[in-house]
Amino acid sequence: MEYTYYRNPGLFYDLYRVFIFKLNKRPIWMNQVANVDYENDDIRYVAECMKRFPNPDRKLILFFFLKDRKSRSYFSKVNESIFHKYQENMELDCFLEYFSDPERILREICDFYIGPEADPHNPKEFSKAVMKVTDLKDSEVKFQLLYFSIKPVEVVQVLRESLIQYYKVLDQMYREKQALLQETMEQLDVDLLQRGIKSYVDKLFDDTRTMKLSLTLVNKNVVTGMDEFNWHILGWDYRKTMLNELDILFDPKAFGEALGDGNRIRILECILKEGEISGGELAKRLGVALNTVSYHLEVMQRSRLLYKRRQGKSTYYWLNVRMCEKAVEMINQWIEMGGGAK
Repeated sequence: MEYTYYRNPGLFYDLYRVFIFKLNKRPIWMNQVANVDYENDDIRYVAECMKRFPNPDRKLILFFFLKDRKSRSYFSKVNESIFHKYQENMELDCFLEYFSDPERILREICDFYIGPEADPHNPKEFSKAVMKVTDLKDSEVKFQLLYFSIKPVEVVQVLRESLIQYYKVLDQMYREKQALLQETMEQLDVDLLQRGIKSYVDKLFDDTRTMKLSLTLVNKNVVTGMDEFNWHILGWDYRKTMLNELDILFDPKAFGEALGDGNRIRILECILKEGEISGGELAKRLGVALNTVSYHLEVMQRSRLLYKRRQGKSTYYWLNVRMCEKAVEMINQWIEMGGGAK
């Protein structure tokens, strides 16, 4: 599988999400950045990143408001449209150009929240239409919608200035964390990536084409993609998300293969004793050639019995406890099913 890395799509995904985090109530976005078993750490990480950004003008809530955890904002549609058009050539100017016509943006906002029947240039009727939007319970959004209908030029200018301001902060963060992003690409877990993306969306991954990758810094756990372009945007900590997702999948045959060799049982015993151990240290402990140990470790990792990480020139392995728990659950089910047999 071949892949090419591009910086900007991930950066602009972060740009959009930073506004989401800053403008919406915490419970709305919290579960979008938190992973199972890592919730507090992930939320703290995002909160720490948010300190780098000044609080935005509340007029901008219109562009980034989420009604609930599953809804989409107006800006998400804009971001997707610009991505489709420019892809790896996305630049800040693409967004500034899009938001260069306040009247058009006003029309789009009205269509998004109310519908094509709303006329923002008829204040009395428009006010009634806004108040009748039953699924828009947030009074602040209704107020800002009325304000936008009166002063679209002012509000769009605030948005443009805020985009420029946030972009500068993000650009600086990406420069500061260049080594982290580069390390993520150098240690890209291609096997996990293939299996993980397939588990998210059916037929999303096509390994006959060159995959286009971009990394996010703030949204460190994100895993998303667009099948028609073979594009995938990953947080630099994408492994956590994918491993949590893949842990749910249990293949009895692969699990049995992972334990179906004496050397692999010995490897497992060493890992259980140490908690985490390098391939080189395993070879020394077992008195076996490193190539042999590497082969067995690959089989065990392929079955998802083990996790691995790179540190310098060494690769460390540790047990996937959840996969063992899945095996125990399945064995217990077999026992229960056979409990009535004579």
